[in-house]
Order: sequence, then structure tokens, then C-alpha cells
Amino acid sequence: QLITLGDSLTPVARTAHQSLKKRIQELTVSKPALAVITSHLGITDLAEFFESPGTTPQRVEAIRLRLGYDTLKFKKPEEAEIRSGTFVTFYAKATDLVAAARREGPALFDANVRYELASSNINEEIRRTASHPKTMKLFHLYNNGVTITATGWGYRDNQRTVEVREPAVINGCQTVRTLANVKKQLEEDAENSEYVLKAFDETCLVLVRLIKKDVVDPEEIVRAANTQNAMEPRN
Repeated sequence: QLITLGDSLTPVARTAHQSLKKRIQELTVSKPALAVITSHLGITDLAEFFESPGTTPQRVEAIRLRLGYDTLKFKKPEEAEIRSGTFVTFYAKATDLVAAARREGPALFDANVRYELASSNINEEIRRTASHPKTMKLFHLYNNGVTITATGWGYRDNQRTVEVREPAVINGCQTVRTLANVKKQLEEDAENSEYVLKAFDETCLVLVRLIKKDVVDPEEIVRAANTQNAMEPRN
């Protein structure tokens, strides 16, 4: 991993980083048994891993997630969801989850069994799928999705957007954080990835399961749902 004392790379460093990534890609193609992961972490990224134990946990008031009905070629927003009084299952824009994670930080994942795994084969597959236009549009079929508990929700923008009140991601932290890393890399390489970045914003979807907090035991859902990455006893 490349760790810098800052959030942005200089042009020279960005070029060097791109060359390194290209070389690693060449190595993984020529040597399939070799598993190499590279990532750029800035000060802000590192800060998100740590919270002072003396601070009061921040409560997330609300996040907004757009229904991906247009990407799926549906005519009406409600065609992209299954709705009842206590839960909603729908396809959301991945970029909206990334925006929520950036804005709210670790508070959005306080209820998750763990924060982010620094190295995981599953996370690497998520990154690869979400980084290429041909596969990112099928991301919602490859990925298990995200489970969020909330005190309630409402609809905005003519039923196109779900406003989730007091959300807590109890399953899917790895997915959201990996997607955030993918978008960050695309933004940093905007000169070469402008088309891919636009494709990510417009076509990459995530399955979201939204459940009211007062009708389920979040701990039971956490234990049942967190199986994509191996669970250690300390979790």
C-alpha cells in the first residue's frame, strides 16, 4: 500500500502511481497465481479508521438514495423496488452510497460488526467488477448488496429518491468502502477515466435492503448476513 501525508498526489506521483498499477496488472496477467493489491491512502482515509474513545458517537440524521429504475430500463420508480410497511428492497445508485459514506464517515457503519478489511480477495473482486464499464453495469447481480436499518423513510423527487432517517449499515460496509475507493481512484485519474467515472455514476447499482429498526434484532441480522468475508472470533 502507498500511504501519503496528504489527500492528493502531485502530477509526478500520480504518473508514478499509474505506472505502478499498470506494471502490477501486467504481472497478474502473466502470473495468475500472483495476488497483488495496490491502493492510495491519504490522511483523510487514515483518519476514518480511528475515532477517539472519549467522543460521543455521531448520529446520522438522514441519507438519500436514488432508485435505479432508469438504469434498469423500468418506466416507473416503484418497479425497481419491493415495498411493505416494515422493509423496502430496491436497487440504488452506487454513487449515492459512496456520497453518504464520504459525508457521514464511520458513523454510518457504527452498527456494523467491523469497519473495513485492509486486504480481502472478496473486496478485490468488488473493486475489479466496479472499475470497468462492461462489468459495473452488472454489479448489482454479482454483489450481495447492503442491509440498512433505519427509524423510517420517505420518498422525495416524485418517488425517485428514498430518504432514509437515522440509517445504520449493518451489512455491506466492505461493499460501500470498496466502491468509495473505486470512485476515488477514478476521480484521481479523471484525465484518463472520465468516461469510466461517468459510467460508474450512471450505471453502477447496489441492492439495498432497508429494514425498520423496531421490527428486527439488528444483532441477529448481522450474524446471519455477514458471511461474504470470513468472520473471526474477535468480530
